[in-house]
Amino acid sequence: MQSAERHDHAQGCYSTTHKRANALLQWFDTVINTTIMKDLSDINDKVKAKTLELRRERVRLIQEKVREMWGTDIELDSTLRTHDYDLEYLSRAMLNDGQVVKIEGGDIESERAGTPPLLSRDELAPVPSNTVIFGNMYDHYQQQLSTLAKQHQEEMDQFMREQETNAKRINDNLQDKLITRRQRRARRKVEEAQKSALAT
Repeated sequence: MQSAERHDHAQGCYSTTHKRANALLQWFDTVINTTIMKDLSDINDKVKAKTLELRRERVRLIQEKVREMWGTDIELDSTLRTHDYDLEYLSRAMLNDGQVVKIEGGDIESERAGTPPLLSRDELAPVPSNTVIFGNMYDHYQQQLSTLAKQHQEEMDQFMREQETNAKRINDNLQDKLITRRQRRARRKVEEAQKSALAT
């Protein structure tokens, strides 16, 4: 076990493993640095650009909504802040009766809005049907599913019948073999009894 030949063999194994591990590590570095990091950098640049576009669109939509509701233009920077207007004050002051949420104590300055009273079942909108939610294809898919379920059940019933038939046939064959074996034993016993009777 401690021979020089065994040591050389072990050194060869370790050396080969080291070379392979080094090659694998080099491949990892190459893939990470040339492919993954490049793709990640491209994606990060795209995300930054889309985030900026989204923020600009948000600012534009807020400005349009303010212009539509209050008839005034406001300038917002990309952080959605402005020094000229108190948006909280504007939003509260320009509300009409249809937009006011009932607030505890009737005080519009209260920070906590009261819970609106529960509606009766008659006042609630009707529960939408599955067709309304999922579209006209829902009934078609339901029909397909029920057809498939029925077909599966029929196939399972047929399979179980075949299994029962096979089990019955195997059992009958086994019983026939047992009967044949018993008859053979009985014949042998009779023959042996006759032989012993003739021998005496």
